[in-house]
Amino acid sequence: MKFRPLPQELILPLAMVLVGLFYSPALAQTITGQVISIGDGDTLRIKTADQKTLTTRLACIDAPEMSQSPYGDAARARLQQLLPMGQTVSLAIADTDRYGRSVAKGVQLKVKDPFKRPLK
Repeated sequence: MKFRPLPQELILPLAMVLVGLFYSPALAQTITGQVISIGDGDTLRIKTADQKTLTTRLACIDAPEMSQSPYGDAARARLQQLLPMGQTVSLAIADTDRYGRSVAKGVQLKVKDPFKRPLK
């Protein structure tokens, strides 16, 4: 049996599909912990179950730096509203940036169901 080479126009699409299969957010490491601080509009720190502190940047968010007043302060305040101290979150860690921070592509909040009540 003789194999024919792939047509040139199929090599790039096939390579893109293979990269997509191996670099998928579904394959990202998921870490759960409690929010302990918000650095700025795209950075948070969590404490994991094993008491490690993890500094994480949220991917695909370009928030102003704290030095860019008043917008940096506003961005931080908004993230603090969305992820208050003590909030339990699950982060899909996909990468590490040049500063050594984990980069999360997704955040899932762990909230209590207000309709769940003990049966009497």
